[in-house]
Amino acid sequence: MMLGKRMEEDTEQDALFGEKSSRRTTVAEALDQLDVGRFHVQHLLRMILAWVIFAATQESTPYVFQGLRATFHVDEDSIATFAASFPLGCAAGALAASPLLDHLGRRGTLLAILPLAAAVSLAAGMAQNILVLNILRTLQALAFSIALTGMSAWYIEFLPTSTRGMLMAAYGIGWPIGRAVVILVAYLVKEQWTHFMDVSMVGFMVLFVSLFLADESPRFLAASGRSGDAAQVLKRMYESTQRGSWENRAVSPEMHSPVEGRSRARELLLNRENRNLLIFASLLFMMLSSTTVLLDTWGPHLYHQLLTPDAAVVPHRILMLFNMGDLAGIVPILCMTTFEVAKRSSLIFRRCCPSFSLIILGGAEAL
Repeated sequence: MMLGKRMEEDTEQDALFGEKSSRRTTVAEALDQLDVGRFHVQHLLRMILAWVIFAATQESTPYVFQGLRATFHVDEDSIATFAASFPLGCAAGALAASPLLDHLGRRGTLLAILPLAAAVSLAAGMAQNILVLNILRTLQALAFSIALTGMSAWYIEFLPTSTRGMLMAAYGIGWPIGRAVVILVAYLVKEQWTHFMDVSMVGFMVLFVSLFLADESPRFLAASGRSGDAAQVLKRMYESTQRGSWENRAVSPEMHSPVEGRSRARELLLNRENRNLLIFASLLFMMLSSTTVLLDTWGPHLYHQLLTPDAAVVPHRILMLFNMGDLAGIVPILCMTTFEVAKRSSLIFRRCCPSFSLIILGGAEAL
C-alpha cells in the first residue's frame, strides 16, 4: 500500500517536471552536475555556525571549574567527575544517533534533538548541586553528540563529489571560533559558570531556527522512497544557485527496505578490506579523541600552572593566542585539500612540528 502510494507520487512528479519527456536522474548525478554557487555558500555557513555552537558547548568544560569550586565548594574528585560526564554523554549519543538518523531523517533528528539540548542547557544553568549538574551535563552531551552526528551527515549529503574534500575541510574554521567565544566569555564572566550554559542554550536554539528554514537531505529522501520530495529539494537548489537547469528532470527512486539495508551493511562489514579499514579508523580516532579530550579538558589548567602559576585565573590572552594559531592552521589544510597535495602533508608536518615545538617552548620561557 505504501509502495503504491509512493509510486503515485513519483508519477505525479513526472507530470510536474515534464510529463513523458521528463529525464530520470539519481540524486548523486544531480548534485555532481550542479556547480558550486550560492546554495553551497549558505550550506557551508550553516555548518560553520553549527561547529561554532558545538565547540562553545564542549570547550566550556575547563572554564567552568573555577565557578563550580566557588559555588558548590567541591573537591577535585567532583571536578573530575563533572569533566567525565560530557564524554560519557557523547558516547551514549554516538550509539543512539545512527538509528535516529535513519528513522527520523537527518534534518528531522536535528529538529527533534536541538530543542531538547537547549532545554537541558537551560536546566543545567539552574542546577542546585553538583550531582544534578552532572546528570544534566551528561544529558546535554548526549543531545550534543546526536546533533553533531546528524549535522555532519546532513551537511555531507548535499555536497558534490568534485569539491567535497574542500567543503568538508572548510567548516573546520568554526571550531576555533567557538573556542574563542568560550575564552572571551570566561574572561568577561570570571566565576559565573552559568553563563556558559546560557551560551549553549542560545546557540542550540539559533541552530534549530537555521535548520527549520533548511531542507531535508535529498539523498535520505530518495533512499526513503520519497523521490518526489527529493526532486523538489534539488529543484530549489538549482534555482538558488542559478547554474544549470532542472527543467524536465525527475529523481529515480532509490528506496531500500530495512532488511535490505541491514543486509547490505552486514555485507560491507564482513568484507575483509572494509573490516580492516574500520578497525584502523577506530583505533586512530580512539587515540585522537583521547588526546583531544585530555588537552581540551585539562589544557587550560596546565597552561595556568606552567605559564602563570601566580595568577588567580587561567591565562586567557595566552589561550586565545594558542587558539588563533589553531585557526591559522586551518588555512594550509584548506590549501592542501584544494590542490590535492595531501600525500605530502605528513612529510611537511614531520619537518615543521619540531620547529613549532621549539617556538612554543621559547615563547613560554619568555613569558
